[in-house]
Amino acid sequence: MAIPANTLLDTLLREQNLKNDAQLSVALSVGSPQLSKIRHGRNGVSDELRVAVMRTFSMTLVRLDELAPPKAKD
Repeated sequence: MAIPANTLLDTLLREQNLKNDAQLSVALSVGSPQLSKIRHGRNGVSDELRVAVMRTFSMTLVRLDELAPPKAKD
């Protein structure tokens, strides 16, 4: 069973004491629509966003993989 992307977003909001996705998008330097598409299941967590999360919040790759496993490559 796949882990919903909301898990990553909700964890980041909680752990970083952010109030909403708009604040999270500013912290990550990504557009709010990108996070909205992830939250609503229209997009997955891109490799670029995974790197931004790791750099911005000093998250380890192991922790990130627990919250948002990487997409399988074809």
